[in-house]
Amino acid sequence: MKVIQYISELLLIHDCVIIPGFGGFIATHVPAHIQPVVNSFSPPQKEILFNSTLKHNDGLLATYIAQKENISFAEALAAINKFVEESLQQLKNSGKLEILHVGTMMLDSNNYFQFQQDREHNLLLTSYGLTNFISPAIQREGIEKRIEKAFSDNRTLRSEHKSSGVWAKVAMISVPAAAVFVWAFVNVGPISDVTNNYTNITSIFSGRSSDIANVVRSERTVNLDIPDVYENTLDIQNSKSIFKPEPKTLYPVFSEFTPKVIPEEEAVNTVPSVEETLNTVSSEAAVPCKFFIIGSCNRVRALAENYKSRLISKGYKNANILEPKGSGLYKVYIDCYETEEAANAGLNDIHLSESPEAWLLKM
Repeated sequence: MKVIQYISELLLIHDCVIIPGFGGFIATHVPAHIQPVVNSFSPPQKEILFNSTLKHNDGLLATYIAQKENISFAEALAAINKFVEESLQQLKNSGKLEILHVGTMMLDSNNYFQFQQDREHNLLLTSYGLTNFISPAIQREGIEKRIEKAFSDNRTLRSEHKSSGVWAKVAMISVPAAAVFVWAFVNVGPISDVTNNYTNITSIFSGRSSDIANVVRSERTVNLDIPDVYENTLDIQNSKSIFKPEPKTLYPVFSEFTPKVIPEEEAVNTVPSVEETLNTVSSEAAVPCKFFIIGSCNRVRALAENYKSRLISKGYKNANILEPKGSGLYKVYIDCYETEEAANAGLNDIHLSESPEAWLLKM
């Protein structure tokens, strides 16, 4: 009869199984636990202990055997007694008795029972299918290493950011410079033309007659004593009217640097005679005015006379020329007054009617 098998089956569903005349097996629940030395994990299980003093019959084993073998309770008790006699005899002979899935019974030198549980089989039904396993230990860095690593990462990020910032500045400087260089290389012809034109124009306004001769080359020679053009930029601001093209006027054409050819007889007519010059000087000496409304300042006497004639033709009978003194310019005044109040009133009228650039000169 398979009494050992029935003992194992009862321990699956009960926590205490007594073998009458032999002893009792007691099961206690043990939760899952970890063995830190070998890094093993064990599921919840039953821990089996053997108590040799539990020999009274509680009827659990006999009833279970009677149901399984379909025999009477008395016959089941007889089978249990026979199993006990055979087990004790085996322990005396070999000193060891194995109970399936439960453990091993042994006798020590003092004839006391010793029990060793079978750890390969878990008798806890709720842990069915769960086995022991071993997992490698997780290596965790200490607080010192973690702090050192954090500082190291921070220094790396700073160095990368610094290097990227330097290259960004280099790119900001080099890219525009390269673009300007390429543009200058492609447009070297137009740049050279602009430079030459600018040099010629500045030579005119610097007052050097030798440069003017290089710019204005007349096809027909006109014997005019043409002095320098300008020295004072402030006077240029007040003399914009001379650049307006007028008949019988010789002036440089800046766009193409080609001279405007004027017939010789017309050019001669623009030069005042000696009598006209003496009359101008004498009329200036006789003027009792102290405030003059200046309409134009010219270094060329012919241009000043031309502008004076235009003013007289427009009805400004007092228009005349002030001879150059310190600045070397012929100042053409539109009108003159004895008092500053009258001069300011006249200046406002001239700003509206004749020349917005006119200005007041006090002698």
